[in-house]
Amino acid sequence: MKKILYILLGLTTVLSACETDADIDIPSQDPKLVLSTFLEPGAEQQLLTLFISDPIFDGSNIDNTTMITTGDISITDGNITKKFRYDFNFNAYVLVDDSLLIEFNKQYTIRASYDGKTVSSTLNTVSNIAPVFTEVKFDSLLEEDPFGGFYTTYFGYAKWLDPSDEKNYYCVEMYGLLKTANGDTSRVSLSDFYSNLYLSDDGKNGGQMTATIEAYAYSGEFFGNDYVGFELLLTKTDEHYYKYFKSLQNYGGDDPFSEPSLIYTNVTNGLGLVGSFKPFSFRKGL
Repeated sequence: MKKILYILLGLTTVLSACETDADIDIPSQDPKLVLSTFLEPGAEQQLLTLFISDPIFDGSNIDNTTMITTGDISITDGNITKKFRYDFNFNAYVLVDDSLLIEFNKQYTIRASYDGKTVSSTLNTVSNIAPVFTEVKFDSLLEEDPFGGFYTTYFGYAKWLDPSDEKNYYCVEMYGLLKTANGDTSRVSLSDFYSNLYLSDDGKNGGQMTATIEAYAYSGEFFGNDYVGFELLLTKTDEHYYKYFKSLQNYGGDDPFSEPSLIYTNVTNGLGLVGSFKPFSFRKGL
């Protein structure tokens, strides 16, 4: 036992003696344009954001939370080219349907220019073939935490038929439904992009797919109101949307021993994500 202790102490001394100041030459990086939009075919308007990145090691004071509001942004389907305009009501660039209606299963190219920099991205929007729900169930479980507080675990379970003869990707989300003072129904998110499910139809093309999603909420969190129902949102996405949010989950995971993960981007000469999606929902009252 003493021999092992001496070896450990000696190893610690050697390692301590080997400490030196690291002198690493970190290359400078120029800020990049960050373009982000998710196109929904058939929607009345499309929103787009444009930022400028803040390189970690450049020592600059660029505020990457400040939106670029004077960029030159266009979208084309190969025949028609239209401009996005900045709308301060949305804090985003807006393309309204009377400018260019985004269609299903069609290719679009978006270009954005600002301060001498130009970025672009090309994508195909999702098809209009909808997944068909075959079963949707909701359940809940009230539990007590170690500090005497109570929280509820909500479960959403879904089965659907995957459209055949095409590659499909999905995002599964869950919402709680509340009655407002004027009798309307409002939605409260019970999940976010960290806990949403992102799935592909690998090995199940044209077959049945299943998903179980869990969400948590502490009692009394929503002004003492009880849920009157739940909504499961199944969003059909393209590959870019799927890879982007999967990379966010990997990057923001809770495992301190996981490998570093780069955030997915499909923007040429810049950063960001241009994707496509179409949501389909199923609601159930209590």
